Amino acid sequence: MAHSKNSFTVNDAPGLKEFMFLDKLAITDFKLDAQYNLEPANSDVLVDAADHNLKHYAHNLTITHVPTQCVIAADDPLNITYSVQVNMLKAWNKTNFDTIQKNATMTWGNCSWTITADKQIVEFLQDGGEIDAGVRGGLNSRGKKCFNMRWKSKILSYQLLALLDEALR
Repeated sequence: MAHSKNSFTVNDAPGLKEFMFLDKLAITDFKLDAQYNLEPANSDVLVDAADHNLKHYAHNLTITHVPTQCVIAADDPLNITYSVQVNMLKAWNKTNFDTIQKNATMTWGNCSWTITADKQIVEFLQDGGEIDAGVRGGLNSRGKKCFNMRWKSKILSYQLLALLDEALR
Protein backbone atom coordinates (compact mmCIF):
# COMPACT_ATOMS: atom_id res chain seq x y z
CA MET A 1 0.00 0.00 0.00
CA ALA A 2 1.38 3.43 -0.91
CA HIS A 3 1.46 6.15 1.70
CA SER A 4 0.92 9.73 0.74
CA LYS A 5 3.06 12.41 2.29
CA ASN A 6 1.33 15.39 3.83
CA SER A 7 3.09 18.37 2.25
CA PHE A 8 2.41 20.43 5.37
CA THR A 9 4.79 18.20 7.36
CA VAL A 10 7.90 19.54 5.64
CA ASN A 11 10.46 20.72 8.16
CA ASP A 12 12.05 23.26 5.84
CA ALA A 13 10.66 26.21 3.97
CA PRO A 14 8.87 24.84 0.92
CA GLY A 15 9.83 26.04 -2.55
CA LEU A 16 8.07 29.14 -3.85
CA LYS A 17 5.41 27.43 -5.99
CA GLU A 18 4.72 24.76 -3.40
CA PHE A 19 4.59 27.35 -0.60
CA MET A 20 2.12 29.53 -2.50
CA PHE A 21 -0.10 26.51 -3.21
CA LEU A 22 -0.03 25.24 0.39
CA ASP A 23 -0.51 28.71 1.86
CA LYS A 24 -3.56 29.26 -0.36
CA LEU A 25 -4.92 25.83 0.56
CA ALA A 26 -4.54 26.42 4.32
CA ILE A 27 -5.75 30.02 4.42
CA THR A 28 -7.61 31.31 1.35
CA ASP A 29 -9.29 28.00 0.52
CA PHE A 30 -9.81 26.94 4.16
CA LYS A 31 -13.36 25.64 4.60
CA LEU A 32 -15.18 25.39 7.90
CA ASP A 33 -17.76 22.85 8.93
CA ALA A 34 -19.01 25.21 11.62
CA GLN A 35 -18.14 28.22 13.73
CA TYR A 36 -18.23 28.26 17.51
CA ASN A 37 -18.77 30.66 20.35
CA LEU A 38 -16.76 30.51 23.54
CA GLU A 39 -19.51 29.22 25.79
CA PRO A 40 -18.26 26.48 28.14
CA ALA A 41 -20.73 24.02 26.62
CA ASN A 42 -18.97 24.38 23.24
CA SER A 43 -15.38 24.11 24.47
CA ASP A 44 -14.93 20.40 23.72
CA VAL A 45 -16.40 20.74 20.22
CA LEU A 46 -14.21 23.78 19.49
CA VAL A 47 -11.09 21.97 20.73
CA ASP A 48 -11.98 18.89 18.64
CA ALA A 49 -12.42 21.05 15.53
CA ALA A 50 -9.12 22.81 16.20
CA ASP A 51 -7.37 19.49 16.84
CA HIS A 52 -8.63 18.10 13.51
CA ASN A 53 -7.23 21.10 11.63
CA LEU A 54 -3.98 20.96 13.60
CA LYS A 55 -3.34 17.41 12.46
CA HIS A 56 -4.47 17.92 8.86
CA TYR A 57 -2.38 21.06 8.32
CA ALA A 58 0.53 19.69 10.40
CA HIS A 59 0.86 22.67 12.70
CA ASN A 60 -0.10 20.67 15.78
CA LEU A 61 3.33 21.03 17.39
CA THR A 62 2.84 24.79 17.31
CA ILE A 63 0.16 24.48 19.99
CA THR A 64 0.51 21.00 21.49
CA HIS A 65 4.19 21.30 22.43
CA VAL A 66 4.54 24.86 23.72
CA PRO A 67 7.70 25.25 25.79
CA THR A 68 7.44 26.97 29.16
CA GLN A 69 11.18 27.17 29.74
CA CYS A 70 14.09 28.15 27.50
CA VAL A 71 17.84 28.21 27.96
CA ILE A 72 19.97 30.21 25.53
CA ALA A 73 23.67 29.38 25.79
CA ALA A 74 25.70 32.40 26.91
CA ASP A 75 28.57 31.52 24.56
CA ASP A 76 26.34 30.80 21.53
CA PRO A 77 22.97 32.58 21.23
CA LEU A 78 22.03 30.18 18.42
CA ASN A 79 22.22 27.26 20.87
CA ILE A 80 18.69 27.26 22.27
CA THR A 81 17.16 24.51 24.42
CA TYR A 82 13.42 24.42 25.11
CA SER A 83 11.87 22.33 27.88
CA VAL A 84 8.75 21.63 29.94
CA GLN A 85 6.28 21.66 27.09
CA VAL A 86 2.51 21.98 27.51
CA ASN A 87 -0.41 21.14 25.26
CA MET A 88 -2.36 24.38 24.91
CA LEU A 89 -5.48 22.49 23.82
CA LYS A 90 -5.55 20.83 27.22
CA ALA A 91 -3.94 23.49 29.42
CA TRP A 92 -5.16 26.70 27.77
CA ASN A 93 -6.68 27.99 30.98
CA LYS A 94 -3.61 27.12 33.07
CA THR A 95 -0.83 28.51 30.90
CA ASN A 96 0.79 31.75 31.94
CA PHE A 97 0.26 34.61 29.46
CA ASP A 98 3.94 35.55 29.88
CA THR A 99 4.90 32.14 28.47
CA ILE A 100 2.75 32.77 25.40
CA GLN A 101 4.37 36.17 24.84
CA LYS A 102 7.88 34.71 25.25
CA ASN A 103 7.10 32.02 22.67
CA ALA A 104 5.82 34.69 20.30
CA THR A 105 9.07 36.61 20.73
CA MET A 106 11.04 33.46 19.90
CA THR A 107 8.96 32.86 16.76
CA TRP A 108 8.44 36.39 15.48
CA GLY A 109 10.78 38.63 17.45
CA ASN A 110 14.37 38.84 18.56
CA CYS A 111 14.77 35.29 19.94
CA SER A 112 15.45 36.56 23.46
CA TRP A 113 12.79 34.64 25.47
CA THR A 114 11.63 37.97 26.86
CA ILE A 115 8.46 39.98 26.62
CA THR A 116 9.07 42.87 24.27
CA ALA A 117 6.99 46.02 24.35
CA ASP A 118 7.17 46.74 20.62
CA LYS A 119 5.94 43.34 19.31
CA GLN A 120 7.86 43.90 16.08
CA ILE A 121 8.42 41.12 13.56
CA VAL A 122 12.16 40.73 13.16
CA GLU A 123 13.59 40.03 9.70
CA PHE A 124 15.77 37.02 9.12
CA LEU A 125 19.41 38.19 9.12
CA GLN A 126 22.92 36.84 8.94
CA ASP A 127 23.55 38.31 12.40
CA GLY A 128 20.49 36.48 13.69
CA GLY A 129 21.84 33.21 12.32
CA GLU A 130 19.02 32.48 9.86
CA ILE A 131 20.70 33.53 6.60
CA ASP A 132 23.93 32.21 5.12
CA ALA A 133 26.74 34.54 4.13
CA GLY A 134 27.23 35.36 0.48
CA VAL A 135 25.70 37.37 -2.28
CA ARG A 136 22.39 35.51 -2.33
CA GLY A 137 22.24 34.90 1.42
CA GLY A 138 19.67 32.10 1.35
CA LEU A 139 17.98 30.68 4.42
CA ASN A 140 20.15 28.17 6.24
CA SER A 141 18.74 25.27 8.27
CA ARG A 142 17.97 27.53 11.25
CA GLY A 143 16.31 30.08 8.95
CA LYS A 144 14.21 27.37 7.30
CA LYS A 145 13.05 26.12 10.70
CA CYS A 146 12.20 29.68 11.77
CA PHE A 147 10.34 30.31 8.50
CA ASN A 148 8.41 27.07 8.90
CA MET A 149 7.48 27.96 12.50
CA ARG A 150 6.26 31.41 11.45
CA TRP A 151 4.30 29.96 8.54
CA LYS A 152 2.61 27.32 10.69
CA SER A 153 1.91 29.91 13.36
CA LYS A 154 0.23 32.09 10.72
CA ILE A 155 -1.92 29.16 9.55
CA LEU A 156 -2.83 28.27 13.13
CA SER A 157 -3.87 31.82 14.01
CA TYR A 158 -5.94 32.22 10.86
CA GLN A 159 -7.73 28.92 11.31
CA LEU A 160 -8.42 29.40 15.03
CA LEU A 161 -9.84 32.85 14.36
CA ALA A 162 -11.99 31.43 11.54
CA LEU A 163 -13.46 28.83 13.93
CA LEU A 164 -14.88 31.58 16.14
CA ASP A 165 -18.30 32.92 15.26
CA GLU A 166 -18.58 36.42 13.78
CA ALA A 167 -19.58 38.05 17.08
CA LEU A 168 -16.28 37.02 18.68
CA ARG A 169 -14.00 38.36 15.95
